[in-house]
Amino acid sequence: MKNPPGRALLAFIILGISLSIFVFSLSQDTFCIESGCRGQWDGAFIFLFGGLLSFASPAGLSWLANPFIIASWLTIKKNNKASLVLSLLALLFSISFLFFKKVADDESGDLRQITTYQSGYWLWLSSIAIMAVGNLFLFIKFRKQGLA
Repeated sequence: MKNPPGRALLAFIILGISLSIFVFSLSQDTFCIESGCRGQWDGAFIFLFGGLLSFASPAGLSWLANPFIIASWLTIKKNNKASLVLSLLALLFSISFLFFKKVADDESGDLRQITTYQSGYWLWLSSIAIMAVGNLFLFIKFRKQGLA
């Protein structure tokens, strides 16, 4: 069955908003630790190198939201069910960061207290939430037509 034009446009808009906010979040600080906000925790640094520390502390597991949201972006046009599941997994991993009190501060694995969450984290979380809600909307709206 062929996708109606409205679905493709909505998917494009949802993807565009989510991706734009995500890219902007990379330029912002993400959180501060007890030793201060030194600027080392900007979104781009966390995105590029966070995977290396993802298992250094439990909080690092939240970085796994990144591969899930990227996979969701890549599948939104062809497979809304897969994109929905992937974006919901990304949302769970990204929210999980709020439940951890400490994060690895360096490659030695020293844990430091998280003191505040900065705009980069909230923008990252928002971009993932927009993708998840958008996917859910598409799924509900086009499910009856067999296009979800």
